[in-house]
Amino acid sequence: MGKRETESGRVDAEKKLRKLTRKRLERFVTLLPKFLVNDDPDVIHDLRVASRRLQQTIRIVAPEKNKTSRKLFRILRRTRRALGPCRNHDINAAMVQSRLQETEPEILRNGWLALQSHLQKNRPALLAEARRRVAKDDLARFIARAEEMLGGADFATDPTLKLRTAAQKSLTEWDEAHARAEQSRSVEH
Repeated sequence: MGKRETESGRVDAEKKLRKLTRKRLERFVTLLPKFLVNDDPDVIHDLRVASRRLQQTIRIVAPEKNKTSRKLFRILRRTRRALGPCRNHDINAAMVQSRLQETEPEILRNGWLALQSHLQKNRPALLAEARRRVAKDDLARFIARAEEMLGGADFATDPTLKLRTAAQKSLTEWDEAHARAEQSRSVEH
């Protein structure tokens, strides 16, 4: 493989990585306001997934932790944590609905109906709390930070090499944590 082909491949990978990062940022920032006005469980799920994927992409393009990336990660994690109880609730509600459809004895159906009613009563409070927590973050400032981070990101380095290095680092950290947990079975480890 010639130097020109290698250079062309790296430029293509750089373009694709830039495009992927932009796409994931756009996905997250469009779903966030949608969640604030929409009760759809799919929006909650999609927003959590979008935040996780954006964080993964940021880790690849900006592997060095700095103030900007830490703030971005903090907002993304805080969003997922705020939405977690709502998502768990929606999963439980779907499971109860499924059981309700499968159950024939009336006494069991009444139990599932009571649980379903309880879940339906609790959802608005969970949504309100999640929205309150998510709305704390300034979306315009988040976008500005993300743009700043993308402007200084190292897209020129081979993304495959970055990914391999990041995976090796994560595996090493996991192995170290696992070894500490094996030595001491305390909750902290």
